[in-house]
Amino acid sequence: MARGTDNRRAEGWDALGRARDDLRATVFWWLLVRGVLALVFGLVMVFMPGAAAAALSIVIGIWLVLDGVTGCAIAGQRKSTGRRWGMPLLGGVAAILAGLALVVFPYAVAVVGGVAVLWILAIGLAVRGLLEITDRRSGKWGSFLGLINVVVAIVLAVVMFVNPLVALGALVLVVGIYGVVFGLITIISAFRVRRV
Repeated sequence: MARGTDNRRAEGWDALGRARDDLRATVFWWLLVRGVLALVFGLVMVFMPGAAAAALSIVIGIWLVLDGVTGCAIAGQRKSTGRRWGMPLLGGVAAILAGLALVVFPYAVAVVGGVAVLWILAIGLAVRGLLEITDRRSGKWGSFLGLINVVVAIVLAVVMFVNPLVALGALVLVVGIYGVVFGLITIISAFRVRRV
């Protein structure tokens, strides 16, 4: 009886070990793929920012066109069953038009979108900084961080007024460097997981 119990325990530990090894292998590959993709994305953003922005705009544009066609098809199906169909049709047409604009004018949309992101970032930093400065619970350190946020927001706004393309180029460079660093760290993490 004891020998049978020991055999079952050993089989259980073996199964647990195999499951752990399978999980480790799966995590390794997911981390490795994620890291390589982030690294490639970051390098493309650093060395070919215009091509990266255009490619991203085109991919999003194609997705919007397909989504719009689907929305129009749903509107047609709803109309045939007597249900409300106006809003899905309007949403589908809007998505198709936006997608076509992205595909036809990828650089212009990328620049306008990037500038909009920078303005939203500047406004968000300013508001957050002001809230941190006025929040008495945040203490001196919180007020100092709030002041830094406000200063960065002001500098960003001035650069956006003077030369928005420089600010946009800096944003692309920062995103690219982040992608490279994130990719390298993720690849290193993958090999650490594999070694454990």
